Amino acid sequence: MRVLPPLVLVASMFAAGLALTDAYEDGFAAYANRNYAAALRFWAPIAEDGNVRAQNSMGILYQNGQGVPRDKAIAFKWYLRAALNGSTDAQYNIGLMPAAASSATSCAPTGGSTCRPPPARVA
Repeated sequence: MRVLPPLVLVASMFAAGLALTDAYEDGFAAYANRNYAAALRFWAPIAEDGNVRAQNSMGILYQNGQGVPRDKAIAFKWYLRAALNGSTDAQYNIGLMPAAASSATSCAPTGGSTCRPPPARVA
């Protein structure tokens, strides 16, 4: 069995990290262009591999029904995974979920149907 020199090992780990970053950035560019299906294709694999920003972004896609059917339970699952991995944006988005469900009640005294919860934050 051949042992890789430390420099080669570090370089390969760095390259793998760059690939994950590139995939996230490519997904973000697709999302910004409203190509939600492409964003999903970039983010889903790296979210499954533990990329926190991609996990939060998957929650946004499911919460808003962008490129996927709207499903708040799946959105919550993605937000929770990201939050447990340290994403403060995901923690914020989880905090908004109950407000979104009861926005009519919480906004009724100040304007009723014109009141909306703030948008989810993208990392």
